[in-house]
Amino acid sequence: MEKIGTDLEIWALLKGGDRSAYNFIYQREISHLINYGRKLTQQIELIEDAVYDMFIYIWINKAKLSDTDSIRRYLLVSFKNKLISNLKKKNKVSYQEDSFAFFENNEPSSEDLIISKEISRERQLRLQESYANLSKRQKEAIFLKYHERMDYKDICQIMNINNQSARNLIISGLKKLQIAFSEK
Repeated sequence: MEKIGTDLEIWALLKGGDRSAYNFIYQREISHLINYGRKLTQQIELIEDAVYDMFIYIWINKAKLSDTDSIRRYLLVSFKNKLISNLKKKNKVSYQEDSFAFFENNEPSSEDLIISKEISRERQLRLQESYANLSKRQKEAIFLKYHERMDYKDICQIMNINNQSARNLIISGLKKLQIAFSEK
């Protein structure tokens, strides 16, 4: 299915029962959701279950869904909530934001590969050390801003924080990373 309009229009089609709009959204967003989930936990089965459960819920409750002008933002918030719920059920413990192992996997991203080609190995190591020292919230905000290319409004909704907090997380995280490039 070719893109059929704005996110608001596509979402309206889905809410009206258009199966092709649902399939379009699924195909367009599935990799983003799984990639985001892998930054939150390494339990791939829980990630996949949360994604599929969320999409089933969306289809079953399509007529009751609220409108959105950003499908990705809506899905990331819904997915994160579902993943937290699944983690609570599996672990039978209370959820705490710090319990997510956000960005603790060591798989290089495409950004890591680009950086490694552009800077020396020494600077790359400094950057990785600095990145490892960022808080989980800073890592999440930076991931959403620069990897998912989200604006601050979307980041605020996904992370459930205000605009100034989102900006502070990103700015303070980037300042820490900048030190890795400025040191000799």
